[in-house]
Amino acid sequence: GFFFSPPHLRVLHISLSECLINDTLVENVLLYASDSMDRVHSICKRVGFKPAILRHLGLGDLRANWVAKFSHTDYVRLNLARALVVNPEVLVIHKPECVFSAGEVSGIMKLLRAHVDERGLELPEEGRPYRRPRTVFFTTTTAEGVNMADHVYKVQ
Repeated sequence: GFFFSPPHLRVLHISLSECLINDTLVENVLLYASDSMDRVHSICKRVGFKPAILRHLGLGDLRANWVAKFSHTDYVRLNLARALVVNPEVLVIHKPECVFSAGEVSGIMKLLRAHVDERGLELPEEGRPYRRPRTVFFTTTTAEGVNMADHVYKVQ
């Protein structure tokens, strides 16, 4: 089948690969956009960054100082945090649960569900009815992923 996306919707694909700019951690999350640091910190905490990584958000540390602490899973967290900060109307993710531990998968799936239900994360409650709905398309191989979905499409 076909998928049509109207041009006024922002569609963002989240990669599982390592993708960094040579700058601070906060600039790697924001990609030089502006946003509330409280919102950025909260989203980074919700995607599961450990306190040792979160401490670098407020610092002007260049890449060499914080990237050494990153695991492959942290790169995926960074990509997910970027996407949730940007707050697109449509998010596309291939197997979001594949790099996380079994204990973390539930939290990540609930976070994606919250992005849809709240029409964006860590935004003012009073503005929710006026924001466009959010949609997350994801592929999954787990029963938990299937159970979190509103609709399931079997692709052969």
